[in-house]
Amino acid sequence: FALLGGLSFWMIQDLKREIVAEPEAKIFRASFTAKYVSGSEDLMKLIGPFEEILKEKRYQEKINGFVTNAGEKWGNIRILLKEDTDPEKFEKELDKDFKSNPDVRVRVSKWNPTSLPLPQVYDAIVSFEPVSPKDFEDAIFLCNRFEDLVENKEDTPFGNNWCEPWSGARKEIQIFPNRFKLERMQSERGVRLNSKDLSDYVEVASYRKYIGELFLEGEPTKIYAKYPEGKIKNAEDVGNIAIPLTIENNRRSYSLQTFAKLQSTFVPPMVKVVKGVRNVVHYGYLKSDTKMSKKEAQDWLRKKAEEVLKKYPDQKASMIVQDPYKDVDRSIASLVFSLMLSLILILSVLVLQFQSIQQSLIVMLAIPLGLFGVVISLSVFESTLSLNSMLGAILLAGVAVNNSILIVDFFNSIRKSGHTVREAVLRAVGIRFRPIVMTMMTTIFAMFPMALNLGAGGKTLQPLGVAVSGGLLISTVFTLLIVPLALYLFSEES
Repeated sequence: FALLGGLSFWMIQDLKREIVAEPEAKIFRASFTAKYVSGSEDLMKLIGPFEEILKEKRYQEKINGFVTNAGEKWGNIRILLKEDTDPEKFEKELDKDFKSNPDVRVRVSKWNPTSLPLPQVYDAIVSFEPVSPKDFEDAIFLCNRFEDLVENKEDTPFGNNWCEPWSGARKEIQIFPNRFKLERMQSERGVRLNSKDLSDYVEVASYRKYIGELFLEGEPTKIYAKYPEGKIKNAEDVGNIAIPLTIENNRRSYSLQTFAKLQSTFVPPMVKVVKGVRNVVHYGYLKSDTKMSKKEAQDWLRKKAEEVLKKYPDQKASMIVQDPYKDVDRSIASLVFSLMLSLILILSVLVLQFQSIQQSLIVMLAIPLGLFGVVISLSVFESTLSLNSMLGAILLAGVAVNNSILIVDFFNSIRKSGHTVREAVLRAVGIRFRPIVMTMMTTIFAMFPMALNLGAGGKTLQPLGVAVSGGLLISTVFTLLIVPLALYLFSEES
């Protein structure tokens, strides 16, 4: 009994915790984020090497295909697995091959468009709170430096890391056209110039503008107007963008700031407010092959947080390493309370039935045995401690006592016929052994498809099936040993 308890306590420390397991997806998504690209074509050049990896034979044997999407700063590759491909092994392989580099940040994740909107359970949550709203830029700066430190360390236990708001927060130049000057140019000089014209000139100078399409050598070719690379380097160059105008048959060039006011401002791509305070949050997941325990990973994270704060003492923002499993633990704790309540109700019914607290407690020995079995089974099957596994434990509490009830009730009947305690125990176990094993086997076989993650959405219910079938197996085996022994030791001959 003590051995099972100690083994369960040791195993439960490393069980992955989550609220509800998501359905197993056969689609993976590799997300790409680049800060210093000028459009989707540049981003596609950075994604290209990752596409070549997927074209290799070792991947072609495991996937049905992939689709690439690219925007101005971000893109993704969606990868469809074959039915016989193991998603867990594929994810480990993809994590090794799809690594971030100085030009593009890569994050690999499972993608299931039909999944429920469940709360995410992260392995790392670090919040950066600015001292005042004007120090929000400092919070983003610290998060970016922390993200770089965590991701680029060789001993890092974390694979996917990112900041929200995204680390692409930037300085922006806002252009406000002077309508009075534009209207004056038209009324006094006869030159028609509007905000759209200014926007076109800025687009040509800063990126490129689509002009039209020509047929060259029999093929349609798109024509773009753009400045030479490196022509625009700073805000002053933007203000000096040339606006060519023809006034009274004379060609003249004006600067953009002649007709518009330019203002530099800091614009985060998204604002995150928690309890009325703007903050930036770093999220991360543990690597699938990390050898660190969750507690060791959290300690490692705190040390890195201290390093960042010491390195950048002038940044006006605080850093808080949060407990990422707080919400999960709270949900599991509520079900633990439900389990305790169910045990009290079971004990009440048993006392009324047997008219003996001692025999009622002997019957309930099967319940902790079952709970030990739940923890051991979840660990062996690499399942998770979730709401479904806790529901399985509550269900098991009601099922596990049935075997003990059969033994104790039959023991009492034999004792009334005048047999000794030893004889009653041996006969009760011998006669009820076959029905108990048959009941156990039928229940376990009924739960097997669920425990083996068979069928669509099987991963969501797998923890429940593992908890009930594994817990019942261990509970039954040890019930047939411990309950008769307890009856023999604590029953009187008279």
